Amino acid sequence: MTASPEWLSFPEQDTWRAFLQAGNLLTAQLETTLKTAHNLPLSDFEILLILSEAPDHRLPMSELATQTVLQKSRLTYRVTALENAGHVIRQSCPDDKRVIWTVLTEQGFAFLTAAAQTQLALARTHFTPSLQENDPTQLTRFCQRLIASLKTPPSASVCETPGP
Repeated sequence: MTASPEWLSFPEQDTWRAFLQAGNLLTAQLETTLKTAHNLPLSDFEILLILSEAPDHRLPMSELATQTVLQKSRLTYRVTALENAGHVIRQSCPDDKRVIWTVLTEQGFAFLTAAAQTQLALARTHFTPSLQENDPTQLTRFCQRLIASLKTPPSASVCETPGP
């Protein structure tokens, strides 16, 4: 007979489900809004946003993959689409020919600026009105801890299912 899992407490379960549902709904709304208004998938918006914040608006593909949490093949596909649209270019690193940089173009920055207005309107409509006085700081700290936890490789015991 297998041992019963250690269930979340009712408050933990309520929080967990609310967090998942809110995240899923917000992501779906943002994806739909960006796609409708700008024909821009959320993953492409994220790539452009990350590049806009990078020094000289460029990053090596490997770093971009790490920051977007996209598989390298998926990132290559998305960067190719952005490159075909004129929003980014790829450049070889002069010091290391194995490194390919993704660079945000002026056209890409202008496109991102327009899409960012749409994203900000959604945030101001649905996200910020739901925040109370101390929520932004607490939510930021919570998310930073969660991100750090998720970036840490799990121990075998976290992933193992107890045997019979």
